[in-house]
Amino acid sequence: MVVAITGAARGIGLATAKRLAASGARVALGDIDEAALSQAQREVGGTAIARRLDVRDEQSFAEFLQATVDEFGGLDVLVNNAGIMPVGPLLEESGDVARRMFDINVHGVLIGTKLAVPLLTGRAGARVVNLASYAGKLPVPGQVSYAGTKAAVLAITDAARWEFESQGVGFTAIIPTFTKTELITGTTTPKSVVPIEPDDVARAIQRAIENGDDEIYVPKALKPFGRALGMLPRRWHNAIHRRLGTDRAFIDVDRESRKAYRDRTETL
Repeated sequence: MVVAITGAARGIGLATAKRLAASGARVALGDIDEAALSQAQREVGGTAIARRLDVRDEQSFAEFLQATVDEFGGLDVLVNNAGIMPVGPLLEESGDVARRMFDINVHGVLIGTKLAVPLLTGRAGARVVNLASYAGKLPVPGQVSYAGTKAAVLAITDAARWEFESQGVGFTAIIPTFTKTELITGTTTPKSVVPIEPDDVARAIQRAIENGDDEIYVPKALKPFGRALGMLPRRWHNAIHRRLGTDRAFIDVDRESRKAYRDRTETL
C-alpha cells in the first residue's frame, strides 16, 4: 500500500506516517517546513520519501504526488492532513490570516482531491482521508473561521464520496477532539475533556484505510455526545458549553505561549 500524507512533518501527520510505515505501508511525506520534514523522514525511516509541499500550490501538489508514483509505482491513499488553526476573537483576525486558513485547510483538500482521484482510480482500496475536526460539527467562539474550514472539509468529503463512488475511490472524514499538537498550545482545555494523542488519530486513519469507514470520531464518544447536544434548545446548548468552558477555550488564550506557533503559521 502506498500512502501520501500532507502536513507530515509533525503532529498527526508524522504519527500517521510512523504508524503506517510500521505496518508495512510505503509512505510519502509532504510538508512546507523542509527542516522539520527531513527530521520526520529520519524518524519514519525505511523506504519513506519526503518532498517539500505547499498544498495551496497546484504545481507543488502535483509534483509531490508524481514523486510518490515515480518512487513507489502508484498511489493508493491520500491523507489530506495539512492544516492550521489560528484562534481568538473574530474581530481581531486579519483578512490575511483568514484567507491563509481557507487556502490551506479547504483549498488544499480540494487541490489534493482533484489531483489524486485520477491516480487512485482503479487501485484496490483507493481512498482519500480528510482531517476534519469536531469544530466543524460543534463550532464555538474563538474558532469562527477555523470551524468554517472544517465544516467545509466535512461537506467536501461527503459530496466527493458520492461523486467518485462509481470510480471506486472512497472518502473518509476523521473528526478528532482536542489533540496534543501545536494547534492547541495556549488554549484552555474544557472541563471533562481529556486531550488525545496524535497516535490516537493516526490509529483512526489506519482503521479508515483498512476498513473503509466513511467517518470516524476520535474518541468514539464524541458522536453520541454531539448528537445529543445538537438536539437541545440553543440556550441549553450554550449553557452546557459555558459550564464546560468551551465558550472561552479559544478566546482566553495564552498569547505568549502560542506565539511560536502563530509566528510560524503566519509566515507560510
